[in-house]
Amino acid sequence: MAEQASTWGLGRWWRRRPLDPKRFTDVMYVAKTIWAEARGEGREGMRLVAWVIRNRVEAPEFPNTYPAVVTQPGQFSVWLRSDPNRETMTDPLSGPASEDEAWYTAVEVAWEVIQADASANPLPGVYHYVDVRLQGRLPAWARGMEVLRFPQAPRLLFLRERRA
Repeated sequence: MAEQASTWGLGRWWRRRPLDPKRFTDVMYVAKTIWAEARGEGREGMRLVAWVIRNRVEAPEFPNTYPAVVTQPGQFSVWLRSDPNRETMTDPLSGPASEDEAWYTAVEVAWEVIQADASANPLPGVYHYVDVRLQGRLPAWARGMEVLRFPQAPRLLFLRERRA
């Protein structure tokens, strides 16, 4: 089993913490998404993006599975046909290079967030974020939303509908 886990990019982590086989697909989709979307933001940035994904899974206005949420058209750039990482991400048995430490972090963070108690959520009600480097300013759909910033993820703006 450890040899097969290495081909998935899980190697040392898999041996340390066995995954519930029912959650493996969820973990891989979330890990691939947060690796591609937030690896430059470190563990905390990936954790925040993972919570946005979980918030969507738990909200009635979004699909109710992790794979359906992250692959919903136009939502996460890694799953767009134009994204250079997409080919690697869509192969269920591949991931980033085995020497990529951010990949192992993404797998660990995905597992932690999926398994966490809801009380650990640092972003309740947050379903969107934008990378300030890509937009330059808030996109039209985000205007009027509450903007949350975290020093641990300075390039990401998290967006929540304003409460009445």
